[in-house]
Amino acid sequence: MGIDPLTPIRDAAPEDAVPDAAPVPLGGLEGFLGPRRVLGWAADPLTPAEPVLLLVRLRGETVAELRTGVHDVPELFAAVGSERGFVLDLPAGYLAGDLATGRLAIHPLRAGAPQAALPARPRLVAQEQAAAGHAMLQRAEATLGPQGLAEMLATLGRPEGFGAARLAGEANAALAAGIPGNRPRGVALSPLHFPVGLRSAGGGVVLGRDGHLFLLAGTNGEVARLGADPAQRARLVAQWLALIEARRARAAATGLHFLQLIVPEKTALVPELLPDPDQGGPSPFLAALEAALAERPALAACTLSGRAALQAAAAARGAPMAGFVRRLDSHPSAAGMHALARAVLTRLGEAPPDLGGRFGRSRLADGDLRAQFLPEPCFEEVAQLHARAFERFGAEPAVVATHVPRDGGHIGRWEHCRTEGAPSPRRLLAFGNSVCGSIEARQNLLSGWLARWFAEYRFHWQPAVDWAAVEVAAPDILLCQTVERFMARVPEG
Repeated sequence: MGIDPLTPIRDAAPEDAVPDAAPVPLGGLEGFLGPRRVLGWAADPLTPAEPVLLLVRLRGETVAELRTGVHDVPELFAAVGSERGFVLDLPAGYLAGDLATGRLAIHPLRAGAPQAALPARPRLVAQEQAAAGHAMLQRAEATLGPQGLAEMLATLGRPEGFGAARLAGEANAALAAGIPGNRPRGVALSPLHFPVGLRSAGGGVVLGRDGHLFLLAGTNGEVARLGADPAQRARLVAQWLALIEARRARAAATGLHFLQLIVPEKTALVPELLPDPDQGGPSPFLAALEAALAERPALAACTLSGRAALQAAAAARGAPMAGFVRRLDSHPSAAGMHALARAVLTRLGEAPPDLGGRFGRSRLADGDLRAQFLPEPCFEEVAQLHARAFERFGAEPAVVATHVPRDGGHIGRWEHCRTEGAPSPRRLLAFGNSVCGSIEARQNLLSGWLARWFAEYRFHWQPAVDWAAVEVAAPDILLCQTVERFMARVPEG
């Protein structure tokens, strides 16, 4: 099945498309013009006679600029005017589903400032999902055979909507490189050996042992040296203790159960895999904060050390800590997310099942650290639960509302889910970052686990607690999640 040629736009007349009183730029993404080109239009009612400059962002990064009126298919824009049309050549790195989910966004510029992203029309979303899904199934059956296709679909799970399109894109990438145990004919993985200690061009990522990449530095400075200065360490520890106490007190005043989750860096979990193991372990700040919390029972009771939780899970299973982290990614593995979710739920008085011994299947996955280390995709084998095993953990959540900021970035995103038949009737509101992430990631991020357990789950992607949102959501539980490297900046003052 190919993508049908786009028919001329007929669903918007010029006088309807740009009303004089319209406060924001108008337009939309209408459909595909071939497999790698997208057709759309835009107009600014404040300057209707001028072309519109458009900013193209892929996963929050600016990848291109284009202008309306510059294209070779004027006949397709008869309804809105050729000068308002544009054709976008999809950028490198595009995956099927990126347009439908907003990860690839096109923003009209007004006075140099990005405006709200142009909406993707239902026709385009349907084309993208159908083409991606069909291509995935065709390639999977051709390379893996019917039985291999069935196993792959079981491994990926059965998400609906945009999640299916996203997984279809990931599956295409995985199939291009080969599925472990089902190597496609003519295309296979080829291992390369790099010297331990090799750094990325920017110096922020280093290659450790057994193919593990480690984040050494980022926007918040050197990870391992966070709090190395005694005065800075003491000040930062005092600020975080005060923040946790303030959150605890305010939550208690409104009858909420509060929990602060601190997720460690990979360097703190598997220091033996670093080029120099002596450079690993928790940062001076995190070690000092954990020691200070141990002396304050009231604060320790509402703070969960992700490092301690993962170490306890590894010890209980007699498994190496390396199984709880990813080689090419800064996030914990699916097994690590399961361990964190169980620790959170147990601290909240729940009794979640232990599925840790069932992570036997594998899939290929790229990672966020790889993107900083190598320009081209490469893959690692990551352990996964079989879909049927994952379904034993709680019940399937349904997303009832989502929000993506106008700039298409991560900060300010939120999801609201309800789960019929959830083990807990309580409502949980979480503030955090990509460790929680979207429930579409299922077992690979924390939200995918927690949303299955509670009758209502909300996640806000931001470091500070929005107490107005807390009042609106009226949760039973307030969860604040952060990562070690982000703690150099103290939210909420």
